[in-house]
Amino acid sequence: MKLGIEFLFTCAVIKNSVTCRPDTDIVYDKFHITANYNEVIEIIRRREWRQAEEDDKPFLKGQRFNLFRNPENLTPRAKSSLKELLAMNED
Repeated sequence: MKLGIEFLFTCAVIKNSVTCRPDTDIVYDKFHITANYNEVIEIIRRREWRQAEEDDKPFLKGQRFNLFRNPENLTPRAKSSLKELLAMNED
């Protein structure tokens, strides 16, 4: 899995940097944090789609946008749908 390799490489670089230069600050930029978050969500979403029963697929379709939108910008219908999706995840 590409993400796992990148993560392991990043951890190794950080560990090496801190070991060799203890006075070094590690800085995480918003762009790369958001990009990694989106990639992880996409991997999980696709896996869940493949494993979902046919009856659940119409509900799951379109939920990606609810996951990525700013919660303040969700319509009441989208908020309700996202809440239902997250409740399904608790099971």
